[in-house]
Amino acid sequence: MTHGIAESAVAELPWSPAQFPAGQLTGIAIAPNGDVITLDRGGRQWADHALTTDVDAAVIGTWSPDGSVRRDGPTGQAMFGLPHAITCAGNDLWVTDCGRHQAFRLDAAGEVGCVLGKDRESGDGPDRFGMPTAVAVGADGRIFVTDGYLNARVSVFDPDGIFMYQFGAAGDGDGQFMLPHDLTIDVDETILVADRMNRRLQRFDAEGRHLETIDDAAIGNPFSVATIGNHIIVLDCGFPTEHRAALVIINKDSGRIQRFAESGTPRGLVGPHALAVGPFGIYVADMVLGVRRFELKEGP
Repeated sequence: MTHGIAESAVAELPWSPAQFPAGQLTGIAIAPNGDVITLDRGGRQWADHALTTDVDAAVIGTWSPDGSVRRDGPTGQAMFGLPHAITCAGNDLWVTDCGRHQAFRLDAAGEVGCVLGKDRESGDGPDRFGMPTAVAVGADGRIFVTDGYLNARVSVFDPDGIFMYQFGAAGDGDGQFMLPHDLTIDVDETILVADRMNRRLQRFDAEGRHLETIDDAAIGNPFSVATIGNHIIVLDCGFPTEHRAALVIINKDSGRIQRFAESGTPRGLVGPHALAVGPFGIYVADMVLGVRRFELKEGP
């Protein structure tokens, strides 16, 4: 990979300072109309993942693109044990729950449709997860779930939630994972996985065949991944043990990697956990700072 030559630039955009308690904001997604959907832990901490009760608080919020208006929408109240990530798929929402070892599909009214996994039963079989981390839905409706904390795989389901196949195993070889923490589906329907503890990205076709490994120190510890145009957007996060964080931009054509909003710089990120790309910007859910909003500008 090539570094250091200015090819793109990132500018921060306004976001109304909605407050989230430190350590609570973990997920962010973009609705089809550009509204922003946030997910927080409702007062719980990571150590609470073994609790057998659900969060008795609203954990999902819907906001205008600049955060100035809170909309009516699903709340997720008393539904989740330890919510981890949220994804929009059309008008539906997918939420992964590390406390209940499940992934939930919610409609626009917040009603639960499909549920994957067994409630508070971890495992590595086709009908169980071990603290699943994220969901992405393909153009054909296939559901891809990164099953990351206790397992090291991507599980794939048909549009009705019937298990189809899985790929990945624990390790550091091509096609193996050490905490697959997020995934996204690129414009060519290939799957990009943020292989967090291996400090790299991996690309697969829709059948799970390994295509590419993007392994570079500038990527850091990838917590989240998305794409926009010919760029891959990555969140590097070392919080709380490593004082390192950044919004990482990878040009798919040139391979150039650039880091923006680095921790320790003015307006730098601190604990970025999830990102989402929409028509009004790149949105980051930072566990310390709340929502941050950026735009990507092409350089000369």
